[in-house]
Amino acid sequence: MSVLYTQSWDISRGKEYEYSRFIIETYLPDMADMGLVPVGGYYVEVGFGPRIISVYSVNETEEVLKIITGRKFKDLLQELKTIIVNYRGAVLEPTGNLKRGKYTIQKGVWKLNQYYDLRPGVKKEYADFVMNEHIPTMQKISYVEVTGGWNVSIGGFSEIIAEFTFKDAMDIGRLLMNEDYRRITQKLRTEFADNHTPASCGAPNASTNPGGSSKKAPSRPFVASLLSREPKANGREGVFLRPVLARSILGIVFANFDDNN
Repeated sequence: MSVLYTQSWDISRGKEYEYSRFIIETYLPDMADMGLVPVGGYYVEVGFGPRIISVYSVNETEEVLKIITGRKFKDLLQELKTIIVNYRGAVLEPTGNLKRGKYTIQKGVWKLNQYYDLRPGVKKEYADFVMNEHIPTMQKISYVEVTGGWNVSIGGFSEIIAEFTFKDAMDIGRLLMNEDYRRITQKLRTEFADNHTPASCGAPNASTNPGGSSKKAPSRPFVASLLSREPKANGREGVFLRPVLARSILGIVFANFDDNN
């Protein structure tokens, strides 16, 4: 399975037009040239953290480290930082439980993630729980796909990310009310996880502007009502994410939505 490199930031006020042109014409093509293949772009609608999230795929962790420590990447990032604030970066490695082939772009889907840290001394019990209870339970729910599990090796704000995929936004609400999901998530929280956050949702967006809006994206009250069904952990709110960027760069399509929307 691919290693992911994620970046997040906020656009500096008054720099929106300059930012959009730089991202499309310079930043993403140069990132692809360096070997960081764009596989997703998201905008945080509700919750904590920077508003913009971009995701890239590579084959090995060593490859990411070589790129992000190189002069070309550092110069490009410094140019980006002239039009953004609150920058963060993270390297995500696939867990042994869900390793598979390359991480591919998924068009027209919604995402739900769980973020948490693993409690000390429960590694073996946690691995047994994930393999024998958590994944089988989630796989029995027909409208959700268990997409991946990630260890955050560098950066980020949690040690582990569990990633799930939906074809319909309403299925996120169905899951948050599903008794099996609530039971297995409660066990995860009480026995294995610290700093567990509520879900993150990704919605299709028809805009080619990285900061654009989508007429099909659910409203804030709708998103808030979904997230309110999951108890807050340590005061953290849930995060609503929606893909925001659709464009083919050097033959690589990295939008998670249908251009015809």
